[in-house]
Amino acid sequence: MNEKIAILNDLGDPQDLDIEDGERWPNYLEHGFTEADVTDLIAIVVDEDLYEEPKGKQGRWIHLHTWRTLGQLKAVDAVNPLISTFDFFSMVEDKGAFNELPEVIAMIGEPAIEAVAARLADVSKSTYSRSIANDTLGNIAKKHPHCRDKVLAKYKAYLSAPDGLSIGLNGFVVGQLLDLKAVELIDDIRQLFKIKCIDLSIVGDLEAVEKQLN
Repeated sequence: MNEKIAILNDLGDPQDLDIEDGERWPNYLEHGFTEADVTDLIAIVVDEDLYEEPKGKQGRWIHLHTWRTLGQLKAVDAVNPLISTFDFFSMVEDKGAFNELPEVIAMIGEPAIEAVAARLADVSKSTYSRSIANDTLGNIAKKHPHCRDKVLAKYKAYLSAPDGLSIGLNGFVVGQLLDLKAVELIDDIRQLFKIKCIDLSIVGDLEAVEKQLN
């Protein structure tokens, strides 16, 4: 473990760190991380064995600090490796990963859209994994308004051939579209209700959805 990675390993519980006013996370780049460190950082975040046997008492938080650092570096090379962790973190029920990976990848922005949309549509992957992809796709559009049209195009493509066996996921997809005020996709959303492959407990019935989009 090199010096910089050791710093992340020793940071410990993120709730104990000093954070500047108005910021959610510390500035990890102040520790000297640059693009030259991306390969080493990726190696840490995809290391499942390290997750099970963290290096030292503080090390149980190293994955979280590492993916945050990759996000702050806007590391395009980290997009696919980060997405590859979705299934593992879903399996171990890591709520931090579910909450933060969508934000981390959204920091990278437009270069992540294709890969994230592909994960959303991949029926061979777990519902939880695809739900993280759904949140990530929505976050990209929210964080980078200039990406909105590209993101909505990916959602439209998904809604044109939705996974009929994943009604919960489909509900969460519509939830993201409501957050994005995606009036442009109302006909696609109506079709989802028409073929009855959406969990109504998540966003309500079609009438409720239409009211929110008006």
